Amino acid sequence: MTAKKRNSFLLQMLFAIVTVALFLTWSTMTKADHEATLPEQLNEGTAHIVYGEPLAEEQPKLYAMLHEGWERALGKIQKTEKMSSAGLQSWTLHSSSDIGIDFTNKLSQEEAFSVNAALSSKEKEEAQEYKDYFPAVLISPEQDRLLLFWERDNGNAVYLDIHSKTNEAGSREWYVAGPHIEIE
Repeated sequence: MTAKKRNSFLLQMLFAIVTVALFLTWSTMTKADHEATLPEQLNEGTAHIVYGEPLAEEQPKLYAMLHEGWERALGKIQKTEKMSSAGLQSWTLHSSSDIGIDFTNKLSQEEAFSVNAALSSKEKEEAQEYKDYFPAVLISPEQDRLLLFWERDNGNAVYLDIHSKTNEAGSREWYVAGPHIEIE
């Protein structure tokens, strides 16, 4: 066999091997291997699912710093007349960036969208100021009420009380129950 024929034969074999490998890879792919588009996620009811690691795992130093501010703010909130009777000690604390991982992933898409709308409401937008710290969320033991709160740069605590109600269709809707409260 001449060198030219041998090179041609090797190229044909390489082409055949690559073709078979591509076919085998393609034929073993399933729907799970396909990243769903937003319309597909909406149709499947999974558009609200958040994937990722909690902030405490991704950035432990940042989380620790934020957690200190949340504890200071929470201490002020718990001393108010309105919140002292709410039993906030039994509520669970979450970074607002982790609310999807910790809470809304377990809800229906419709309810998760309602929670997210309340958490990013105009009341929150109006309450936040430049240099405010990143917010946290307290979730009640019954998971029917949220407290979105943060510490301001000046040390004040700010919170929004978010409640849920069951609508006519039997699904829960979430809403901000009044204006934000700021505590010195």
